[in-house]
Amino acid sequence: MVAGKKVKGAKQSAGRAAHGAQPLGAIGGATHRTPAPTSALSTETEQIAVRVPADFARRVRSAVRFTPDLTITELVVRSVAAEIDRLERRRGESFPVDARPARRGRPVRST
Repeated sequence: MVAGKKVKGAKQSAGRAAHGAQPLGAIGGATHRTPAPTSALSTETEQIAVRVPADFARRVRSAVRFTPDLTITELVVRSVAAEIDRLERRRGESFPVDARPARRGRPVRST
C-alpha cells in the first residue's frame, strides 16, 4: 500500500496482522503457489482452503494469537501431518501418491 492506496501487484505481509486473512474456508486444487518457508516439508507450497465450523476457526485463530511465533499454516501443517502419519501407521503403509484433485464435498467415512 502506498499512502493508503493499494498498489497493483502488492502483497499483504505474512506477519501476525495478516493471519486473519488466511483462508479457512473448500478443499480443492491449487490456487496459489509460493516458495515455502525453511521449516516446511518441501521447497514449494500450495494453497488450499477448507470449510470448517465457525467455533473451530475461532479456536484456531485464538491458538495462533496466543502462541508466540505460531502461524495458522504451521499449526495446520503440523496437525494434518501428524494425523496422516497416524493413518498410515494404522494402514501399515504410506498412501500412494495421487496428484488428482480431491472430490469436493466428499463425506468423511467413520472408522
